[in-house]
Amino acid sequence: MAVHASFSKLLAVFLAGFFALGLLLIAAGKGAAFNDAEPSMTQVVNVEPISLQTSYAFMQMAVGRVEPMQTTQLSFDRGGQLSELLVEEGSLVQKGQVLARLEQSRLNAQIAQANSTVDRTKAEARLADITRNRVAELVSKGLDSSQALDEANARLDVANAVYAQALASLEALDVEKQKSHIYAPYDGFIVKRYHDAGAVLAGTEPVFTIKTDKMPEIRVALSEKLASQVSIGDTVAFDNNTFSAELVRFVQRQDVRTRTQDAIFIANSEAWQPLDGEMVNLIFRRNIEEVGAWIPISALSSGIRGMWMVYAVNGEGIIESRMVSLLHTDGNSAYVSGALKDGDKIVTAGTHKLVPGQQVQISKG
Repeated sequence: MAVHASFSKLLAVFLAGFFALGLLLIAAGKGAAFNDAEPSMTQVVNVEPISLQTSYAFMQMAVGRVEPMQTTQLSFDRGGQLSELLVEEGSLVQKGQVLARLEQSRLNAQIAQANSTVDRTKAEARLADITRNRVAELVSKGLDSSQALDEANARLDVANAVYAQALASLEALDVEKQKSHIYAPYDGFIVKRYHDAGAVLAGTEPVFTIKTDKMPEIRVALSEKLASQVSIGDTVAFDNNTFSAELVRFVQRQDVRTRTQDAIFIANSEAWQPLDGEMVNLIFRRNIEEVGAWIPISALSSGIRGMWMVYAVNGEGIIESRMVSLLHTDGNSAYVSGALKDGDKIVTAGTHKLVPGQQVQISKG
């Protein structure tokens, strides 16, 4: 019995010691865990010092369309045999230049005959006038009757009418002679020739296609803000500086559906050869006078009442909030204004994990 009692006491002491040791180990483990967790409560953040500026610039694009260049099919106003072609495809021509002629031998004979008729009727009218003056003198002296004077006046009127008719016939033939020529309606170049010399034409068949040599016009629909940024005579860049064009006029009417106003530009680069109807992009550089700073878009957090907020780290490593207004963004960066100071260290990412007053550590990386 004594041995059994001693063994029971020894077992109780052993169990008590083992339990106490377990408690000590558990306490030591918790202490180590707390000691390990304590440094992790100070969050490491990446910051970027801001630089305030008085304005910001950004690029804005508007789409334009190349207006069809002036192109004309040329034909004779009357039929006949094509006798001369004075230009070839690709030839540069000037306004008023003769490009082709019809055969005119018969027309020239008619003109010669008409000239003779004009000369004859002119002489007859002159003779009738002289005769009338003589009769009038005789009548004034009482040597001839009033009837003779009336007849002389009538003969003069008839002679003048015949002479006028002859002149009109000659002018009509001159017009026909003009119709026997094709003239360039404007400066340009010959795109296509349809007939060869000797062909007999009906009068409406095209002989040439001519195209203006002027640089093409570009029509761009501009918003009210963009239209206010340019003036007549300004030169702007198109298609990433592929070419430039000068603003020559505004179309006065405004599109009521899109609230845009058409602006007409003329390209000033002869090396640029667009297709009619080709779409081009107009690049505007806009400068806005507004004090602010560029920050990464990831630095923004939603604020109250439609405002935005950024977090700054002060000299003691404490998070402070700054209310800002978002003025412009290009997708990666944002230009903001508000309660910012030059040199403020703005947290650039992970703002959803932060609260004002929180102690943080600035990353040294």
